[in-house]
Amino acid sequence: TWMLDLGANVSCDADSLFQFAVMGSALAEEHLGRPPRVAVLNIGAEEIKGNDLVKRCAEMLSQTDAINFVGYIEGNQILHDV
Repeated sequence: TWMLDLGANVSCDADSLFQFAVMGSALAEEHLGRPPRVAVLNIGAEEIKGNDLVKRCAEMLSQTDAINFVGYIEGNQILHDV
């Protein structure tokens, strides 16, 4: 399990969060030797949860073939094989 916080910014837009996810995925793939599953940490796993920024980022991630996006993840799931 890898948890990456690649945004050193206090305030980010959805495009920046998307780019952080792509960069983190590339880093993890280089070390793992396979494409990792990528999830967005959110207040719930349901698609209706989260603010507009998080929802927009998840929408962008779900529409790209650049990463293996699996949806939202809650904090208690991070260390489990999700």
